[in-house]
Amino acid sequence: MAAQLEDGKPGNREPPIVVKDSEGPQVGQVGLLSSLSGSRAALRASQTEVAQLEQTAVDKFATDLFDLEQHEQTERVVEQTREPPRVRQLKQTTAFEDTVTVTSDDPETAESDGEIDADDTEAAEKYAARQQKAVKAMFAQLRNEASVIDESVQRAETEVIRKTREAFQIMQNDRSIMRQTELQRIDFEAAEQAHVTLLAARRERKIGKIAQRKIMRDTKARDTQIISLELANSQLDIINQTLRYKRRLYDGKVEMLESTHAKQRRQLPQGHERRLACDKQLLQMEMMQIKDDVIRQSMQKKFRMRTQHQKGVDKRVADQLLAFQAVELRQAKEEYELDIFQFEADASIIARNLGSVNSLEVQQTRELNAEKERLLILREESKQAVLRDHHEEKMRRTTHNHRLKTRKIKSFLDKEVKAAAVALGAIDSSRSVSAFGTGSNSIQQSGHTSGLQSPQKSRLGSRSGSQDSVRTGDSYLSTDTANSAELDELNVDEDDAVAALASSIKDLITSQRKARQELRKVNKLAADKTTQAADEKRAQLLAQHGPELEQLAMAQQLELSTLRALQEKEMAMEESVHDAEANALLERKTLNFVLNAVGDGIINMTPAGRVTRINQAVAIMFGYDSEEVVGRDIRMIVPIKTSKNGKGVVVLGQRMDGTRFPCHVTVSEVVGEGVHLFTAILRDITHERAEAAKAAAVEQARQLELQAAKNQADDLLQRMFPASVASQLLSGVTVVPQDFNHSTVFFSDIVGFTEIASRCSAIQMVDFFNDLYTGFDAIISQYDAYKVETIGDCYMVVSGCPKPNGDLHAGEIARMALHLVSAVPNIRFKGQPDLRISIRVGICSGPVAAGVVGNRMPRYCLFGNTVNVASRMESNGAGMHIQCAESTFTALQRLGGYKMQRRGEGIDIKGKGKMQTYWLTSKEGFDHVAPSPTAV
Repeated sequence: MAAQLEDGKPGNREPPIVVKDSEGPQVGQVGLLSSLSGSRAALRASQTEVAQLEQTAVDKFATDLFDLEQHEQTERVVEQTREPPRVRQLKQTTAFEDTVTVTSDDPETAESDGEIDADDTEAAEKYAARQQKAVKAMFAQLRNEASVIDESVQRAETEVIRKTREAFQIMQNDRSIMRQTELQRIDFEAAEQAHVTLLAARRERKIGKIAQRKIMRDTKARDTQIISLELANSQLDIINQTLRYKRRLYDGKVEMLESTHAKQRRQLPQGHERRLACDKQLLQMEMMQIKDDVIRQSMQKKFRMRTQHQKGVDKRVADQLLAFQAVELRQAKEEYELDIFQFEADASIIARNLGSVNSLEVQQTRELNAEKERLLILREESKQAVLRDHHEEKMRRTTHNHRLKTRKIKSFLDKEVKAAAVALGAIDSSRSVSAFGTGSNSIQQSGHTSGLQSPQKSRLGSRSGSQDSVRTGDSYLSTDTANSAELDELNVDEDDAVAALASSIKDLITSQRKARQELRKVNKLAADKTTQAADEKRAQLLAQHGPELEQLAMAQQLELSTLRALQEKEMAMEESVHDAEANALLERKTLNFVLNAVGDGIINMTPAGRVTRINQAVAIMFGYDSEEVVGRDIRMIVPIKTSKNGKGVVVLGQRMDGTRFPCHVTVSEVVGEGVHLFTAILRDITHERAEAAKAAAVEQARQLELQAAKNQADDLLQRMFPASVASQLLSGVTVVPQDFNHSTVFFSDIVGFTEIASRCSAIQMVDFFNDLYTGFDAIISQYDAYKVETIGDCYMVVSGCPKPNGDLHAGEIARMALHLVSAVPNIRFKGQPDLRISIRVGICSGPVAAGVVGNRMPRYCLFGNTVNVASRMESNGAGMHIQCAESTFTALQRLGGYKMQRRGEGIDIKGKGKMQTYWLTSKEGFDHVAPSPTAV
């Protein structure tokens, strides 16, 4: 430590001054002892030992003083941190001015003290001055003692011992004080650090809580937004469903109206036809009572005239019905469109209202959260202010306690030093003590006093200060922690700012609630106005629809009444005209009726059968002139009776040359005023009979052609479909799909077909397939099997379907496959005589489903796993070999006589996995065999 002080390092401020001033006594003492070289050796030894003790005491005092100054500087820094910035600035300015003043007044001191910092305190300067005075007093005492050294050797030795013990005791006391001071400083710094750590931890927790609250609010807002979106989507779905429901209701209503209208339109002509049929029946009943043809014809004309007018009325009624129905449909559409418009408007208003309320709630929630966050921050600031006040109060009490303890320690140590001096008998005479001990005591008193004044300002001390300080520090920590824990429960709402902000938040909540209520009221009033307007519009529309239909019905009824009145007048006029014509015709009937007849012969005769008139057609038909027949019996030309014969009879008429011909004769009776005649109408039917015979022959030929075409079509259907299916199709019965549990499916294709097709033209391929499948078809016809279809080079056959054959299906397909494989090498193709092909064959047994698919080009198709497996057997087979599934193998084993070879341990089939298959090679007693599979 002394070496460091002499080096004058920058970190040591006060000790260099002490060391510099303390070197003076050492040099002066050496010069004084040199001048007293004649003194006794004991005096020199005593003087040397005293010098050493004094040097040790000075060094120790300088070290302790440096440590005390360092500690005081630390405490000043701590106190300055607590003081306001303005106060610290003033103190620093004052200290700097004091330093400048001292330096300027004493140049030598300023030069030697160049290493002293500007912030040295006034106490240190005073202490340096007292120290210089003490050193000077010590030099004077040493000079006085040197003059009487011979007389005071014994007392000097005793004084050396006392000084030694006193120096040791002072050293121990100073160490105790320094230790206690250090512990108090550590305790004080620990308390400050605990308080800072507590505030930092509390600040971190509050920041975390703020972030957590923000995250929770954001999450809540996001969840609320998601819920709002989901609710909006749900409402949109409900709106869409409601719109679809309303659309279905409207479609149903329109469908009902259209059905009713169609029924009305069908019933209207049916009613007209019923009325017309009824009128016809009434006319016929009236005409049955009238014998006169002219009157009958007049009645028919009148009926036709009335019918024609009625048709006009009926057409107008139909047009009016269409117009009325169109108005009904238009009104239904207008009601639907109004309903949809009102519903969409209500939905839009509801959505807009919900959106406005949600937006207001979101905005209010943000404002309320911001105010709440401000309230929490304000409360936390109030709590931290209370915590700082508590801490500063505790620190002040701690500082006060430290000072009290330091004073007690000082007093106790002074008493110990005095007790030790008394015990050693150091005070032998008042003069020697006053001459020699005064300087030492002054140094000690000055050192101790100076060393204890600074610690009293900011520290505590005692011999047992270590344990007390530790306990005191723990109490600070625990007390601060307890205060921090209790701070959360501290009620700071009595603070004016906190209370004002809490009151404003309550007012804000009340105002927000009122704002939402007002917004809902406004939205409800707007929605009610919209609904009321829509209801008024619907009422207006309904009020328009009813009178519109009534007015239309009245207008149509008036139009029909007017039309009927007009038609009644026209019919009355036409009936008068018809009556006049009938009378005229009746007068000219006898003269003009026969003459106006064309084509048929007309003969008038008396009731006795005498001919009174014939027309030209009769003369031509029979070869007689009118004079040759008139007056003679009718029987000379036709054998008939003079009576009505209804629809007439066919008799043989006799011409003048004696030939006979078939003749149709109709006899009618004419009875009038003074007139009674019979009229016979004759028609030569020779040509008609010839034409009928010719038509019958033509019809017979046509029927034969139709039958041939039908037979050809039936044969084509028999070729395209099985017989049972073809018969159902011909009879018009729907072919129902069937399941066949016992069947075997055959697939084959050509090996290397792609290469063959690449070498042939399209016509050659047609000829190729025709030759191949013609040969296959000839072979298949020898077995109980049905060719399902051919697709390119793929050939598909089935047995047991559509005609079940028990357990024989597998054997039929197996023999057919052997026959086909053995026949393929012998097939020759037109234009390609050297072409040789090979086929792959796959067989599988099992259940299938069969039915007719399609309408325009129907096909008889098979479905099921059996078909798929058979196709896989073919595609995974080998050329000119027959591969069978295990189901076919089992079926053939039951039949017996078939030679089959197992194909390894199974093969992997696409979509089926690993399957065990077998090669079919031959059958006992069957001429056709397949190649041996040993090479595969």
